[in-house]
Parts: sequence; C-alpha cells; structure tokens
Amino acid sequence: MGTGVHGGRVAATVALVLAAGACSGAEEPTGETRVDAGELVTLDRPVAVEDLDPEPALTARVPSGELRVASRAADEVAGARQQAADLEAPDGTELVVVAWELDLTALDVPGAAGPAALGADADAEVVLTAGDVDAVLASDPLPLQGSALVAVPDPAALGLEVTFDGVVQTVSPGGAQREVPPQAAGLYEGFAFGRTSLDCRPAKLAATCVAEAAWLPWTDAGGWAPVGQVWPVVRVVGSVPGETGTLTATVTLDGAAPLRSYEEDGAPVDGFAGVHVLPAVRLGSARVDVRAETEAGSLVGTGVLVPALP
Repeated sequence: MGTGVHGGRVAATVALVLAAGACSGAEEPTGETRVDAGELVTLDRPVAVEDLDPEPALTARVPSGELRVASRAADEVAGARQQAADLEAPDGTELVVVAWELDLTALDVPGAAGPAALGADADAEVVLTAGDVDAVLASDPLPLQGSALVAVPDPAALGLEVTFDGVVQTVSPGGAQREVPPQAAGLYEGFAFGRTSLDCRPAKLAATCVAEAAWLPWTDAGGWAPVGQVWPVVRVVGSVPGETGTLTATVTLDGAAPLRSYEEDGAPVDGFAGVHVLPAVRLGSARVDVRAETEAGSLVGTGVLVPALP
C-alpha cells in the first residue's frame, strides 16, 4: 500500500436534476444528497468509539497515544439512521458510521518524559482504507476524537493507514495484521525507565537531587530515533532548602548536552525542575550530571541511570 493514496478523494456534489418544462423522460428530484465513495459526512449527532464497538478491531500506536477506530453499518446506529436515509451513496457502496479516538493514556510512559517530549507537532494523517477507496479520517494535529458517515464498497474490509512524522503503519481489515516499520516498533514494546539520586554537593547545602529517565523511540526534539537507538528523556528535580532565587540546572548524560530542555511549571520554590531530551543512543546505563548555581555557590551532582523494561 502506498503512502500517496489520497488523490482519489473528491468533494461532495449535490445532484438535483431539475424538470425541464414538459419534456418527457425528465427525472424528478429525489431530495437526497449524493455523496462519493470515501467522502466523510459529519454526523449531526456525534458518536464515540464505545458507542459502536467497545473493542475496536483497528488500533495503531503513535508517539502521542493509541489510535482506536470502530465502525458499524449506518442503519444499525440509531443516531445516524435518519441522516443516512437522506444520503444517496454510489452503486456498489454502503454507508457506515466510523468513529475514532486518540487515547493519550494508552502508552504507559513514566512521568520522566512529560508531555513536552511526547508532543504531536509532527505531520500526521489517519486514512481509512477500503479496497481502492480511501477516506482521510484525521490529519495534523490529530484530534482526540471524531465520527462521520462514509460510503465504502465493503464494510467488512476496512483497514487503516497511519502516518506519523513520515513513518507509515498499516492495519489490515479486521485488525488481524499490522505492519510497523522498525522506527515505530518500540511503541508496542514498552518504554525503559530508570531513576537515581544524584547526591548533590556540597553537603552543607542539604540539597536533594533526583533524576529519572524514559528511553523513547520518538521525541518532538529529534523525531524518530535511528533504528536500534532511543532518545533518553531525563527529568531532573532538585531542592535547596533556604534558596530564594530561581535556579536553572545544566544537565548532561554521559557528557552529552541536551538537544532540547523544558523548564517545568510548578518547580520547587527553593529548587529546579526540568525535562531534557538527550541525543539518541543504544539502550544502556548512562551517567547523568547536574550543575546549578545557588546563592551559596555551585551545586553539582551525579548518578547512574539504569534502564529497566516494564
């Protein structure tokens, strides 16, 4: 299945054939709105995935969550039956109701990453496939949910093509098979996580510093990691009792500086908190170092992060 499959999408046309005087054989207007195969028609009464099927057959994971898609024949959905009756689908097609949602909680990413490292800034597109008919359900930014009526040749042969930041996954009709490129395989394997104390010094400051990390296949700072590598996303939190100034920590991992750092809202009033995306590496233990300037002098700490798979 190719990725440029959307050229066949066409806009809806309204076919109202007007009677031409007393000309014999003139067609009477039907009052129905004609739709093309693969064209989405917004539902007057939106439905949710669980309204159609509590266990949707079509699922795929993207860095920001799990995409779930369910469908049902339009005449079986009470809230869509009358609206579907007002539509004229092309011969050889049937109207179905399709609903989709992006579950942001489905990927169990430890708190180390934070939403900044799992943003959905990348180009994304979700296409419902049905033989030689394609319907674009959603594109960037991916909405959290949606639903529509669509005319398809075979409601039992619906599949998915999901593109995220140039990587394309396909889900076969019924969800029996899923083709996942190597870059995205980690989305289905669980994310390694590690946590350590940084033993911040000098001791006279009585400071406490903790680092935690998740190793991810995609971040908004670097896109997809090279095959066989992951992005370490390190969160460092420190507290310096009595400190009144605003502290910013400098963090390195095995000596490498972050590609991007994010200051966290709600940092300790007497310390610092931030998330740092480090250069891609092969999964393994790494030394994290932190440095911050306080009113009482420089604060430094170090520790070793050991990744553990869930």
